[in-house]
Amino acid sequence: MSGKSWIVLFLLVSGGAIGCDNAPTAPAPGLPPAPTIAPPARTGGGTAVASPPPGTVAAMIPTAGKPTAPPSVPGPTAEPATWTFDTDPMGGLPAGATVFSGNWVVRPEAGAPSPANALCQTGNTTYPALTLAGAGYADLTVSTHFKPISGQRDQAAGILFRSQDRDNYYILRANALENNVNLFKYRAGTRSLIGEGTAPVQSGQWQTLRVMAVGPTLQGFLNDQLVVQATDATYQSGGVGRWTKADSVTCFDNVAVTVIGPGRAVPPAPPTPTPAVPPVAPPTTPTITDIALPGDTSRFDYQSLVSQTGLLFIAHLGASTVIVFDTRTAQVVATIPAIADVHGVLAVPALGRVYASATGTNQMAVIDEQSLRVIARVPTGAYPDGLAYDPKTRRVFVSDQSGGTNTVIDTATDTRVATVALGGEAGNSQYDAGADRIWVAVQTRNQLVAIDPATNAVGTRYDLPGCARGHGLLIDAPARRAYVACESNARLLVVDLDSGRVLDTQAVGDDPDVLAFDPAWGRLYVAAESGVLTIFDTGQIPLRPLYQGQFAAGAHSVAVDPVTHTLYLPLADSGGRPVLRIVHYPSP
Repeated sequence: MSGKSWIVLFLLVSGGAIGCDNAPTAPAPGLPPAPTIAPPARTGGGTAVASPPPGTVAAMIPTAGKPTAPPSVPGPTAEPATWTFDTDPMGGLPAGATVFSGNWVVRPEAGAPSPANALCQTGNTTYPALTLAGAGYADLTVSTHFKPISGQRDQAAGILFRSQDRDNYYILRANALENNVNLFKYRAGTRSLIGEGTAPVQSGQWQTLRVMAVGPTLQGFLNDQLVVQATDATYQSGGVGRWTKADSVTCFDNVAVTVIGPGRAVPPAPPTPTPAVPPVAPPTTPTITDIALPGDTSRFDYQSLVSQTGLLFIAHLGASTVIVFDTRTAQVVATIPAIADVHGVLAVPALGRVYASATGTNQMAVIDEQSLRVIARVPTGAYPDGLAYDPKTRRVFVSDQSGGTNTVIDTATDTRVATVALGGEAGNSQYDAGADRIWVAVQTRNQLVAIDPATNAVGTRYDLPGCARGHGLLIDAPARRAYVACESNARLLVVDLDSGRVLDTQAVGDDPDVLAFDPAWGRLYVAAESGVLTIFDTGQIPLRPLYQGQFAAGAHSVAVDPVTHTLYLPLADSGGRPVLRIVHYPSP
């Protein structure tokens, strides 16, 4: 993080020496004891599987293996649900599924994210569709892995949601022949387009598709990037399922449904800033375990998670390495060396690349996600730190902290194409999918500054009253909010991205650094250099503190898996060795 004379960095990561024995170590003071690691077991069979009980590590990290319990069908209460299709009969249907049309079958599929089965559609009809759960889902997220395999007319994969019956529902559809992701309404058997977006959809590869529906607001994500959104109030709740088109042969795996609580909208008028709050207890008791990391007990920084593969990339700043941790098997799978004083790390699944800021050499390293090797190095400005990616221009924006600039890098050629002067030290940079802007926290001016990726020109500047040296930054594009961590006065500002108004001010731990957000649960996590972790419910303004307390020494970096809701905090020195602390709270 900025201002540190020993080793600086901006967001996540921690490194360590000690072999990867995957043994749990002593928990942090004041937290529940680390549980014994249970035999890894993948959650989900062919139908909905209840969340694992609190206190079990199986609740945190889904790994290979098959459940022993028979599959069960979601009840009428519309609980969160997961389908992996691995205990369903081959050649048959998932238990509880209802076919509207098409030829749907559970079959083995090479490379399935949840080995070995997937649900595949192989028929040729107008709109093949089926439901997995019949009713009751209102505000929700539905995610799935999908692989378009073949099709002359179409190679489509879709999520069916808020289904009333076979003729009335919404669809989020990705198409590999058209390279688009669209939202449709199917009403009285007739399909109509209600939102469209452009994005590269790969044929023959596993990708992720996710829809978030809150009230009339519908949003579609491809590989965790917001691509399309629409507003429509025709259907308020209903069933969920899968959908394709025409002759598409498409397979699906790891279907997950999460229920969203009410109140995600930003209110029209900001309240007065709230005073500091006393520490509050965790909302529920988490499960906690520590996994040994390689390397020495030196500083970590940013992290970046690829949800479709489960790979977590951790910047081990002090060791000049990027550690690759498989969250599904709870094992370190690689250590990428020679990235000098690495601070920022950002995975871009759509490109198959991981980008890391090598602060020691003023470069950005380009890492191939398959080989896990550095394939290019690109010059940056002085002290490169945070990273952001614009999917429209396919460019990476690098915060040059002491240089007071943003370096713009073309990912097609791995070359620097522009340098944007910011007028002050650059804190973190984040992409805003709602306005197609790169936002930068300019910490020595206490401003939030927007860059237009199409022109690389600075546009809007918002002052941040009440913030001393705003460094950490997180953008919640659907809610039109920016969260800014003020490292010199231990405050978190909530800023309206459309007006620049400060909606709320909250007290956090001293020297706050990295922020992480779980959109399905509406939880914001703020990790501080002081070791204090603060958790907020973002469903209302002012934010509602759920937890604030001493978590672990040096726990300034946090990442969250939006599917499993698991937290990852690399700790440089826990009992004389570096560890990755893994924390999972039960459903709120």
